[in-house]
Amino acid sequence: MGSGLSAFGSPVKPLSSLRSGALLMSGATGLVGSGLVPLLRSAHPDRDLVLLTRQPTGFPSQGCFVLQADVAKPNLGLPNEVYALLKQQVRQVIHSAADIRFRIHLDESRATNVDGTRHMLEFAEACPHLERFLHVSTIYVAGKRTGMVPERLPCPLAGFVNTYQQTKFEAEQLVLERMSRIPAAIIRLSSIIGDSRLGSVRQFNYFHQSIKAIPWNPLPAIPADPEARIDLVSSDWTIAALHLLFEECFEPGRIHQLCAGADRSWTVGELLNRTYDIFEKHHIHLRLKRRPRLVPYADFERVVEKMSSRLPSSFNEWLGALLSFLPHLSLRQQFENSETEALLAGRVPFPSLDSYFLRVVEYCVSTNWGRAAAD
Repeated sequence: MGSGLSAFGSPVKPLSSLRSGALLMSGATGLVGSGLVPLLRSAHPDRDLVLLTRQPTGFPSQGCFVLQADVAKPNLGLPNEVYALLKQQVRQVIHSAADIRFRIHLDESRATNVDGTRHMLEFAEACPHLERFLHVSTIYVAGKRTGMVPERLPCPLAGFVNTYQQTKFEAEQLVLERMSRIPAAIIRLSSIIGDSRLGSVRQFNYFHQSIKAIPWNPLPAIPADPEARIDLVSSDWTIAALHLLFEECFEPGRIHQLCAGADRSWTVGELLNRTYDIFEKHHIHLRLKRRPRLVPYADFERVVEKMSSRLPSSFNEWLGALLSFLPHLSLRQQFENSETEALLAGRVPFPSLDSYFLRVVEYCVSTNWGRAAAD
């Protein structure tokens, strides 16, 4: 029963040493999961943490049980005897594993995001002493819905921009269906763009890819509504607030939206202008082209068609990647978060985007959008 189980930085622990009251987390190697681990350990030093990951080698989680697992598989891809023991000892579950890629096929996205959630819920239902199950989701389960998105299931639906949104929505449906049987809650996260203190970025997403495209964008227009708001948050605030909601404010049946909200979000026009200002002031070597017009999507399609014969062959691939999230820039979409903010009550101060946006952009440029940091 010790196969695949280790506590990195300390001698290998036999699975039999796992104590009752343990917390099991999926997605422990991700941006949010890895940031939560030290907070969870410090909050309850005597609580055993079981971390699920597909690649446990070198995982820096001293004193934790690290299991090689795959949530997309039945029994989480664990040996039967390991699964059976976990059911008896685990009382808390955080499910944060997700496939965050926007452009993959729907079936591939469902494997982790939907089937993985189903398997985690099946595990939770089989735990006789379960106290809480937290499902980490995204505010973009709202898909193409416009207007104010409340802290509850978005309805009516208006379609989705990409398969990630759709499969995270489907995963939420599974959690909601089981809320009458298990103590479950949902926390939806916004777009995380970097650390507010250092500007560092651990996980590059659509926001970073958008500003990366600015220096060499060959088009005179992009599809966007300058008055639409874009919700952006920092990684340090998100992780600290998520930890507080789980440890001190957990309530079965609740849905929280951990986001900036309308009053603290920039408009698309402001975001683009500030990014261009930074590039023009600090990065003349990038040789920026003129600032593009912001136009409706139908007008953008006409621009692309008109210029297609003059664009490089790599353009279509680049454009295809951008269009997996560019439609959001045309959605007048806002996210309600007053109930969640009341619970945080200033205990996790929200860092203004003004205070760290420049640092994030500078980090992106200095690391060539993560390539230099990886090297």
